[in-house]
Amino acid sequence: PGREPGTARISWSPGVMADDALAVYDWDAEEPHLLIAGASGSGKSVVASAFILQLAYNNGPGEMRFWMIEPKNEMQVYRDLDVVERFVDSWTPDEEFIKNAADLMWDARVEMDRRNKVFSSHPKAPKKLEKARAIAVLESERNGTPLEDHPLYLPYIFIIME
Repeated sequence: PGREPGTARISWSPGVMADDALAVYDWDAEEPHLLIAGASGSGKSVVASAFILQLAYNNGPGEMRFWMIEPKNEMQVYRDLDVVERFVDSWTPDEEFIKNAADLMWDARVEMDRRNKVFSSHPKAPKKLEKARAIAVLESERNGTPLEDHPLYLPYIFIIME
């Protein structure tokens, strides 16, 4: 479907199931984490690329952003996507890479705390980002104000560590 401002499309398809149905992973489920594991050559990078490209194609920076930690050089091709907000790579000396990766994770915790405060200060006190974004859309339409100005209109942030 492509990008539609105000509509986050964060489900993605890692492939096809044994019954030929499309496998779909829904990030709005109760456990929004994913670990891709396997032996060398088993397709982990292919799955990660499919995930990154599907989400980048379907979402703009207002809907979703990537924070990436790249100790090798396989994800360099994604560095300049408009949805890549943070990119830590290993082109700096090792001690700087570790520090920069730790800073990114610290900033993620700070952002999580900030968002929780924004959620709890709103009269409807949403618990999940999906609900917060829905409230933002409704209130912006009702008030005739730009969606981007609503405090609950926050992008999903995906932290990807290669």
